[in-house]
Amino acid sequence: MEQQLETQPKPSASLFTLSRFQRLLDQYLSEANKVNDIDSLKHLITDEFVTLLDSFLAIGQHKALSGVSTLNKDEIIAKYLTHFILPKQFKALVILHRDSLVQIARLPLFSHRNDFSKEQENEFLKKTNSILQFATQDFEIRIDAERDYLRNQKKVTKFIQKEYGLKNNPWTVYSEQLETLKTQIAIIVDEENQLLVTQSYFDDVKIAFQNLCANNTQLVSHYNSLIQQVLDDLSKEDIQQLSSVIEKKVMGATIIGNDMPAMSI
Repeated sequence: MEQQLETQPKPSASLFTLSRFQRLLDQYLSEANKVNDIDSLKHLITDEFVTLLDSFLAIGQHKALSGVSTLNKDEIIAKYLTHFILPKQFKALVILHRDSLVQIARLPLFSHRNDFSKEQENEFLKKTNSILQFATQDFEIRIDAERDYLRNQKKVTKFIQKEYGLKNNPWTVYSEQLETLKTQIAIIVDEENQLLVTQSYFDDVKIAFQNLCANNTQLVSHYNSLIQQVLDDLSKEDIQQLSSVIEKKVMGATIIGNDMPAMSI
């Protein structure tokens, strides 16, 4: 009996629209307003923004599958925006988030060495979050402005069709660059976790070394005390006799050394 292959339902086309992407932008900005510590700022980048990045990549790939001749005016404008107009600024936005994550990953080292006070950390948090919000809002405004501009242009459909016919679609290059940036973000997160583990290890080594030094100091102090007790118990005659014995031993060693034949070179 033949087994019937289960067909996976196709994802809804609404998942690959700029309108949905803008809703995700609004969700990101809403979460950015809730940021109140370094962990929540990190979450904003590694979760909320990476979701944005995945959505933009999915939209671009989906629109690359359809030809311009089968699309209506709004659809062809959205395709053109996604492939030709928006990727450059969005890539800059991704780089900004990646670089911010690098700075966040370095914070534990600065704090551990007391190079970064709590006040400086709070100032970094506010400035970084403010910059990320401003850049994201600017990108969202750009989407609306570019779409409205194209909608108001006469014969925009023919213009875009001509653009696709005469030029190589830059989306192939941009999508590869965006995928690389996404991978870099994941690597930074992984490296930060490894760094924290390494830092914890060296903290343990430092504590063990400090304990060892403290124990050795106590041991030396203990032996010095014992030696002093022995010296205190010795009489003056005992000390003179001991010194005489040591002197004779040293003199004997010197005489023996003088009697040794010279070494030939």
